[in-house]
Amino acid sequence: MPGAREQADFLNAVCAVDTKLSPEELLTACLAIETKCGRTRTPDSRWESRTLDLDILLYGNISLSSGNLTIPHGRIAGRNFVLVPLAEIRPDLHIPAPIDTSVQYLLNQCPDTGALHLVSSRASLLGDEII
Repeated sequence: MPGAREQADFLNAVCAVDTKLSPEELLTACLAIETKCGRTRTPDSRWESRTLDLDILLYGNISLSSGNLTIPHGRIAGRNFVLVPLAEIRPDLHIPAPIDTSVQYLLNQCPDTGALHLVSSRASLLGDEII
């Protein structure tokens, strides 16, 4: 990644949520959560380690590109640390245009070969509870 710097290991997870918020309202809510958890965004901090980084990967079948938000996420196809957990919960999920393919296909074609280490299985993280 241009401008990317070496980062410490990080925990990555993917979740599916139902919301009545619009994509823009959801982004605002995510940014507020990041701030509450101690994240400070600056122009120079884009590739630095952070306390929390919430991304909207998909929003139903919507394709959207605005100044603040791109759906599907603009770098989803090249990140195995996103595709692996997404494939665990929805391998058959269709990613809308402009990508227009399945999560499993993207994972099979992903150029990212960075090492991933499974910390915990989905079952042990969630059990049968809905959180």
